[in-house]
Amino acid sequence: MGFTHYIARASLGDVDWEVHRRFVKYGRGSFPGPALKVTVRRGTAILKSSFELEDLVGWATLKAMPEPKVSVSGVIYGYKDFSSILAEIGCREGARKAERGMFKAKVELEEIDAGKLAELYEAASPTCIMLLNVKPISSTTPKLTVKKRIPKPLVDVLKTDFAVGRTRADDIYKLLSEGLFPDLDLKAFRELSCRYTLRVMRIILPEHGDIRLDSRRELEILRELEIDGVKRVDSFRCTV
Repeated sequence: MGFTHYIARASLGDVDWEVHRRFVKYGRGSFPGPALKVTVRRGTAILKSSFELEDLVGWATLKAMPEPKVSVSGVIYGYKDFSSILAEIGCREGARKAERGMFKAKVELEEIDAGKLAELYEAASPTCIMLLNVKPISSTTPKLTVKKRIPKPLVDVLKTDFAVGRTRADDIYKLLSEGLFPDLDLKAFRELSCRYTLRVMRIILPEHGDIRLDSRRELEILRELEIDGVKRVDSFRCTV
């Protein structure tokens, strides 16, 4: 199935309703986008992200994790009913309607295959917001921790303390290329930092339908990337 973050998909022009829905909250102007920091030391990768990259951190952490069995707890929010996805990983309760027209589900499983949980991220992205904490069955140390609540809109989105993942470094370069940087072929590094700026240049109103949900945006995505001290800035234009 695979995983590609919605920011990367928009950058490539791969925009469907689920990707579009992620940008509905933006009016005209310039806005701080999500941010990521990755540090690799002695074979271990530590991934820290702001809100809206927690799904990437969770997926990459699970895919690279050497431990086969994990426990998981937390909450998932979604823009549409995702009960069928929950059923596939053994959750008895489905998603319920919550505030602001979203769906919400509490997840608590004492044991699940790490690979199976990674598939949940693949199936749920980008419809869902995954506030999940993961711990290997064989360890008392959490490998993925995410804050319990969605932050206020457009506040603190650049702080890379919302989600933290710790995992094996061997595959992390390939996973980051697949999940967030499909235009790059990342090689081994010690430190990577990335932050996005979103510039809405024009809002295209729909002839029919809901103005807030159905309006499209002419968007410029600026990506500031630094790898082991080498900086680059890339710009992508798309309509979402």
